[in-house]
Amino acid sequence: MKNYWQILGLEEGASQDEIKKAYKKYAKKFHPDLHGNDEFFKERFQEIQEAYETLSLQQEVENKYSNDNSFSQRPEIIYFTSSDYKVKVDDIVTLSWRVLNADSIYIEGLGNLDSQGSKKIRIRNFRNGKCCFDLIASNSKYSISRNIQILQLKQEVTVKIQYFSISTLEYFQSQDTHSAVVYEGGYIYLFWHVDGAGKVICPYINKESFPLVVNAQPVQILFGDSDYVDIFIHAYDNRGNIVSQNVRVYNKKSEIRGAGKYRFFDLVFITISSVSLIYIIYCIFDSLG
Repeated sequence: MKNYWQILGLEEGASQDEIKKAYKKYAKKFHPDLHGNDEFFKERFQEIQEAYETLSLQQEVENKYSNDNSFSQRPEIIYFTSSDYKVKVDDIVTLSWRVLNADSIYIEGLGNLDSQGSKKIRIRNFRNGKCCFDLIASNSKYSISRNIQILQLKQEVTVKIQYFSISTLEYFQSQDTHSAVVYEGGYIYLFWHVDGAGKVICPYINKESFPLVVNAQPVQILFGDSDYVDIFIHAYDNRGNIVSQNVRVYNKKSEIRGAGKYRFFDLVFITISSVSLIYIIYCIFDSLG
């Protein structure tokens, strides 16, 4: 939880006038317009504004609470904040709160809580790009709530497939070769280079993982009734993001059966021709005899 008193250089419990005086002093000192809109001074200035608004509201509520006895019947949420409002999956944020005049304080996922505190929580689930937390403060007569919405930052995919190529030869021919033609049962070779991956798999080869760089992975191709086979690699980073790429192997139809058929008819023709030639020769010799 941020120490707003410390940000404004104050002792805890300082008066409203002291808070305002400290705010003016630091806001003038760190105003980004005086420092060429430097990013450091922008962040510092925003932090000073946040501290001033939070402490001013806190003082206002506490003053009202102390001066109005009837106010004690209604809970008051002094603040309910998050350390960050834009995060990625698995990032950790700190939720902080302070509540007055409540017998029960509840945040889903954290359970029943003390009137003031902070908790770290890992953000795992987003719905429509948001993760929401509701603080519910109640007593015997009243119940109030406040909501925090944390937005999801898109995760950068660091995995990159530099190349995924195919060849019918065992040496690497080209990074742009994405298809090949082989007979049923023939072999091809795969080549790939992946950067930034925690795991690489190739389902066609039926293994759990491969190295990030493969120079000649032999693969036997079985087409069945298909005219081609697609072979994929999937590269995963450590957060589960995936990048995929494929190559295609075409079926070079075998002509063995057709060739055999033609050889049979050729054989029949040669046999008939040979018999006819022998008969003709026989008839010639018979006539001469």
